[in-house]
Amino acid sequence: MKITVLSVAPGDDPLVECDTPAGRLDLRWRGASVPAPGDSLDVELDIPGRLTWGEDVECVEGTGSQSGPGWLAGSIDAIDGEVVTLRVGDSLVLLEVIDRPPSPDVGKRVAVRPGELEAWPTGI
Repeated sequence: MKITVLSVAPGDDPLVECDTPAGRLDLRWRGASVPAPGDSLDVELDIPGRLTWGEDVECVEGTGSQSGPGWLAGSIDAIDGEVVTLRVGDSLVLLEVIDRPPSPDVGKRVAVRPGELEAWPTGI
């Protein structure tokens, strides 16, 4: 996923605020070197831990998405057991989701509120 860094909170575990195809997100940076504001990078998003349908992952109507910070919205690209592939813009994000979705239709819009998002630079 392409991101543009807006700000970086310093520390051993830097938090990066960025613009993405999914909107503004705060990402825990997992790269060897910390990016600077204005940097445009390609990253792989990771959501540590498991999510639960109806709690962390919700179906949304039409093309809408949940509002507020921390939400990641996209369309279901595939479901394989507890692994859901979410399409966010041109990117794919794999989610491990407990329970069955209320409507497991490919193409269905969902919003995800993970406890934390991690960004791993791809070097691309």
